[in-house]
Amino acid sequence: MKKLIAILLTASSFLALHAEEKALALVVQTAGKSDLVRDGKTLGVKANDLVRKGDLLRTSKDASMSVQLSTGAIFRMGPDTEVALQDLVRDGTGFHVKLDVKKGQLASKLDQLSKKDTYQVQTPTAVAGVRGTSFIVEISSAVQSAEVLVSDGAVAVTDNKTGTEQVCPSGSKIVADGKAMIQSLVDEHEKEKFRIFADMKKFQRENFEQLIEQQKRNQEMMRQQREQMNMDSVRP
Repeated sequence: MKKLIAILLTASSFLALHAEEKALALVVQTAGKSDLVRDGKTLGVKANDLVRKGDLLRTSKDASMSVQLSTGAIFRMGPDTEVALQDLVRDGTGFHVKLDVKKGQLASKLDQLSKKDTYQVQTPTAVAGVRGTSFIVEISSAVQSAEVLVSDGAVAVTDNKTGTEQVCPSGSKIVADGKAMIQSLVDEHEKEKFRIFADMKKFQRENFEQLIEQQKRNQEMMRQQREQMNMDSVRP
């Protein structure tokens, strides 16, 4: 019986690790100069690159980048934006994402998340947690405030200091400055920002899992080629 339990635990651990390994995201659009920091190294970013938990993504002042998750959800970083992928895992309870927006603008289109999936956007002053919605988070570095603008659905915004939560419905926004959270309607000028979601839909990939597997195979082939070249270079 003990052997059976040990086998089951080993199998479940393997499956959990395998599932987590598949929790990758794919860069589906870039414009201008963008890069990522991984394991202390800064790398350039282009379309069809894989990103994973622990990566720090950055766009320059004239750049943008869109990243798609295996759920079909997609987020877009505007110019001069920095986002850390704090969590990007898939397990038995669903797909879990946590993004830390250091600065700039992040637009998220999440119409394909399931009830078991979670998606959080951390900012210096508040956390936005959502399911099945489209919204924009903007960080004002000048006054260290975060603004959440909701296009569709609803977003639960929680103040980092007090833990107070407010639900921001469609067509509304919340400004959190670390002292208070103020909710109001999105004005006509701000609604223009929501046009970005139509553009994001153009970049969504239908055959996402196949693309991920192909990119993983390509990376493995490149790794093997580099190793072979290194071996050839040291041979007498």
